[in-house]
Amino acid sequence: MEDGTHVELELTGARMFEQGVIALGRVYNHPKTHEHVRHFIIFELQKIFGKDYDIMQFFKEPICQVDAESLK
Repeated sequence: MEDGTHVELELTGARMFEQGVIALGRVYNHPKTHEHVRHFIIFELQKIFGKDYDIMQFFKEPICQVDAESLK
């Protein structure tokens, strides 16, 4: 942070991590997300999960979709 403070997040369970990945999927699928941001999300998640996981396929799941109602 600009003022020199350090913020640390403590994840208490796998559910929080899962919710974070789902949130990234929703950002990825948002109609206003720039293509460069989409590529960066995939790049960073592949560093975490490795090539054995199909991140793109996961982002196609309904849980990662952004519906019109949530855009209002």
